[in-house]
Amino acid sequence: MPSPHRTREIAQYEATHTTVKAVTSTGATLVSADAGKLVVVDTSGGDTTITLPAAEPGLKFSFLVWKTAAAKDLHINSPASAAYYKGGVSWRDIDATGAQALSESNGTSEYRLQMDDPDVGTTIEVVCDGTLWYIWGTVLDNAAPTWS
Repeated sequence: MPSPHRTREIAQYEATHTTVKAVTSTGATLVSADAGKLVVVDTSGGDTTITLPAAEPGLKFSFLVWKTAAAKDLHINSPASAAYYKGGVSWRDIDATGAQALSESNGTSEYRLQMDDPDVGTTIEVVCDGTLWYIWGTVLDNAAPTWS
């Protein structure tokens, strides 16, 4: 058994590393044990839906789109309409127009985020306060994300 000092060193070392959870077009329902993981998303096989776990204080998830195919949607949903999103994402049009805008939830009822064809490099983060999910990030897509 390691000494108490060595145990602290191991814990500090592990705390600086991020575990990765891969999600494909089959989608995923995350659980609280997935909190803190980088969720890497591959939409190349089809539309992908990710459902967050039930609201708990301190849950945090980071999403990164790393592989895409044309016209494949990505949805990131809260499991309940009462656990809606507050915040928004920066949207950048990646085609020739290069448009940019802020896409924000209404902060009172929208608990589903839909991206029509997010490109590689899209990043989203969500944090839960125990009731609501706070969201931010950058969506690279030809169309602005939508909320419902």
